[in-house]
Amino acid sequence: MAMLTGDNGILTQAQKAKKETEEAAKEEAEMLKKIENMITGGNAEENEKVEDSTPGDITDGGKADGTEDNHYKVRSIEDFLVVLLESRKDGLTDKYVDIEVNLDFNNPNSYSDPNNTDLFEDYNEDGTTEGIMNELTNKEERGLKNGYEFAGILDGKGHTISNIYLKEELLYYSAAYNDYQTGVFHENTGIIKNLNLQGEFVVTLNELTTAARVGGIVGQNKHGGELINCVSDIDINVKGNNLKEEENIEIAIGGITSENEDNNENTIIDRCIYKGNLNCEFKINNTVSGNYHTVRIGGIVGDNDSIVINSINEGTVNTTKNTEDVTSNTLYIAGIVGENNDFGIVENCANTGEVKGISTSSPVFVAGIVATAEDLNTCIIKNVYNSGKISADTSEDIAIAGIIADGYGIIDNCYNIGTLETQNSSNIKKGAIVGDRHSGAENTTITNCYYKNIEGLYGIEGEDDAGIIREDNLTQTQVLQRMNVNVDTNNASSSRKWYKLLETNGSIRFEIA
Repeated sequence: MAMLTGDNGILTQAQKAKKETEEAAKEEAEMLKKIENMITGGNAEENEKVEDSTPGDITDGGKADGTEDNHYKVRSIEDFLVVLLESRKDGLTDKYVDIEVNLDFNNPNSYSDPNNTDLFEDYNEDGTTEGIMNELTNKEERGLKNGYEFAGILDGKGHTISNIYLKEELLYYSAAYNDYQTGVFHENTGIIKNLNLQGEFVVTLNELTTAARVGGIVGQNKHGGELINCVSDIDINVKGNNLKEEENIEIAIGGITSENEDNNENTIIDRCIYKGNLNCEFKINNTVSGNYHTVRIGGIVGDNDSIVINSINEGTVNTTKNTEDVTSNTLYIAGIVGENNDFGIVENCANTGEVKGISTSSPVFVAGIVATAEDLNTCIIKNVYNSGKISADTSEDIAIAGIIADGYGIIDNCYNIGTLETQNSSNIKKGAIVGDRHSGAENTTITNCYYKNIEGLYGIEGEDDAGIIREDNLTQTQVLQRMNVNVDTNNASSSRKWYKLLETNGSIRFEIA
């Protein structure tokens, strides 16, 4: 029995190995939690029964006025709903709002009174007044009523609002009616920070829709709006089954926001993470000659012409687009930004999620970081990393890449370890860094870009240019060395540095100093 039970016995060694494995797994889980908290400002606070003596009154009985020295407080779901409702009035302009606790729409402990029928009455507008918890969680009805423009300063303080459910039909955009965007807020022109959201959006596009904007946190981030240190774990499902308005159709969808606008006002997305599943399915029947129907999808933002920095997509981004018009219906889909417009900046960002674009009869441009750049001379992509699987399926043109599929401006310090897969198309422009070359862009530069050696894959359109280097079995330490070469000059705000996440899975993230 000594061989089984002695100090060096098989059983003892097996028990020791098991213990070491369990301890290693525990340490790994703790490390991941620390990394998550460092990036998101989150904490492990449990969802206990809320204590709110004035539910539905963020002034705390008149004690708070929302000024910088006397913030409004959110201590229950009732309070949070009032924040959304108040934003429909004046946007809470310049008002400070703090979220004091974790909130769970499916947990009665998050309500001061989950059965209250007086504060919000028939909240989901189904003709029956029920307790507020039932009004919010009945998935046969609309669920959350989102806020409109938010123009204050909302600090989530690292807390999580979970099991949000929003069901909405976006109708159409015209001078008379503009119900065409959705998120927890329609738009943000203020500051939303340190907030974690989890839940599900189910969005349907009306057949008359000419424009649609859907974002996990806000529909649009614009006019100097700031989204800082936020996590969206919102599963976003968007369907437009019969879009046929006889005008141009423009759709933008993002895990954080649909659009990040106004570079001249320093609109910014900083330190945000998308973790959900973004699934979109569209059918466009409009075949009017000359119309241009574009769909732009990004794990972080669909359409960017300002600043996206220090952000990560860990979620899946899948889009299927069916159309009868094969000449002017491009699908742009990427892990970070669908379309990067003039002066759009994408720095210190990583995609680790799977990105997939499918179309029956239109071009598909798909990438790990940016699908396309509108102004090739002013768009900037620096310090970015892709390890996600990228795939495209269409009978028409395909541009596919680990970093940017179609067009480029200034591209520096990039690394791709992800695989690229295509189906059905006979016209494919494919590259580990850049898919479709645009050599006419006068200010185009590609420097310090690397990709993992994968059989049949080259850096840009079937070849390797100066500034793009293929590496055999690049170790994580070497990747870090590459990514940190120009990190000081590439930082758009405070100091950033890439560091190891786990030695075994090849992922890296940035460190926030």
